[in-house]
Amino acid sequence: MAAGSIKTISEALASLSADHPSLLADLTRGDRVFWVGSGVSFGQVPGLETLLRRVFEFLQEKIVAGSSDDPHLKALDEIIRQHLPDQINAFESDPVGWTIPPDLSDLTRSYSEVLGTEVDDQPLDYLLWEAVDVRETYGSPDIEPGFDHQLIAYLIHEGVVTEIVTTNWDGLIERAAKDSAPGVNPPPLAVIMSRETFRSARGRCNLYKAHGCAVLAREDEANREYLIAQTADIAKWLNASIYAPMVERLRTLARTRKSLMLGLSVQDYNLLAQIAGASEDLPWHWEPDDPAYLFAEPAIQASQRNVLQVAYDNYVDNRGPICDSSATGMYSGLLLGAAVLHVVLDKLRVGIECATSFAGSGAVVDRLSAGVAHVGSRLADDAAHDLGRLVEILRAGLSAMTNRYFDPASDLGPNEYAPFYGHPLGEGVDEHFKRSGLPELSVAVGLLGLGSKLGHWNLAIGTGCTIEPGVIELTSSHVSGKSIKIVLTRDWAATNALTGTDFWLTDPGDVLVIQATGEHERRYTRGLVGGLGSGRTSKRDRRQVWLSDLEPSASDVDRLVAAFRAEVSA
Repeated sequence: MAAGSIKTISEALASLSADHPSLLADLTRGDRVFWVGSGVSFGQVPGLETLLRRVFEFLQEKIVAGSSDDPHLKALDEIIRQHLPDQINAFESDPVGWTIPPDLSDLTRSYSEVLGTEVDDQPLDYLLWEAVDVRETYGSPDIEPGFDHQLIAYLIHEGVVTEIVTTNWDGLIERAAKDSAPGVNPPPLAVIMSRETFRSARGRCNLYKAHGCAVLAREDEANREYLIAQTADIAKWLNASIYAPMVERLRTLARTRKSLMLGLSVQDYNLLAQIAGASEDLPWHWEPDDPAYLFAEPAIQASQRNVLQVAYDNYVDNRGPICDSSATGMYSGLLLGAAVLHVVLDKLRVGIECATSFAGSGAVVDRLSAGVAHVGSRLADDAAHDLGRLVEILRAGLSAMTNRYFDPASDLGPNEYAPFYGHPLGEGVDEHFKRSGLPELSVAVGLLGLGSKLGHWNLAIGTGCTIEPGVIELTSSHVSGKSIKIVLTRDWAATNALTGTDFWLTDPGDVLVIQATGEHERRYTRGLVGGLGSGRTSKRDRRQVWLSDLEPSASDVDRLVAAFRAEVSA
């Protein structure tokens, strides 16, 4: 697709599959470092233009009228002379009443110089600390994570992102990870910034706060010295001893791990220097089918071209193809949304391959995998261009379905995310995965998707709006208006737990339980299709099928799809 033409999750998935399949493969293997910049927090915290406006307003409000020696007057005069020379006459004529220009976008590339302006004998970070008020502006606990942060958190929980570098002062990745996995031990993130945290921080994913953290500075002013904002800060970052562990770690990551740049222009030359320095030690060789650097951008910008130039030892001979292929054609939100959906679908596909009763037949695996892909397409179409809807589908739909499968009596918290399988697929899956029931869950999803693909029913996964979270609703394509709710359960323990839930007791519709593993209880042994619980009434129909009844042959896929079709049409 042409740069900038990707607008929906479906288009993002199709584009990545066609143009960047190695990126998708790397993600499922857990083989990419995320470098996260301010674009990911756009809309959640103020951008650079707002930051600069606060500096102007702060200095102007502090001016003592009639005092030519006022330090705030001198500082503002210095900024205007250097960065807004066409405004100097208006400012000098009335400093207190001067109107700040409505458009400060041209100054955003000079923000570090503006923040480095000295105000008499105030601390060197006075403008960042007092004018911007970095502690509240970027570190307030009232700031909510955005969709990008939530999607990154889901990738962390799925175990496919283990190293993140961010230049952002905010704590929104941390907040999103914590909110979506409360009480998890070990915690999702190890937040690494100070020298001490390189030794003490523990978590499933390392988050390197390369330019400091407003949240930590708000909690303890001793962390103030780690905030990087001014030109001088960026210069000393490479050499000051307190930053040495960070510099060393980022250089190692740049040298040894492929990178995905999210919302980051890398205009701060300290990061660029790290990439350049790492390349001198161990340069990357650009491979057309597996580039080491990818940017979540419609097209490569000049500052990003500089990164590519210093990162690859064969840049000069391949500069055109390198720049053309290094942009993913979409911004971070769409890419992250497509990535999470792809990772879960890929794990479902692997689950099918590990299902003992089905994996012996390649035809069955292929058909069930096509069913899983169809479910993914339906979910992507449901979300369309709405990242908020996709986050809801992933969390309250697929995640809730997985949680309900193991324990129907427990409900996820309002922001909680239950991963399908919290490990990357780089070295395959372990024996625990194979025995966990996840392969059978994968088969059930594939069967339901296959029936939808064949036109037997329409399929929707509930997210709590009109259908309960994690419950699948099938609407028959052959019986007008006939619908049935499907609950997937792992074994009899889960099925029995389901029968005690409010959903089971009060839902007025028909419910079909698909139990994946375990023997039939004797009182319910009635073949492939049988009664469950209180049996059938005029208002409610409660029935069950056992996935374990199937034989490992291709014809049984058709058999179970036919049985489901009969249930929906009953």
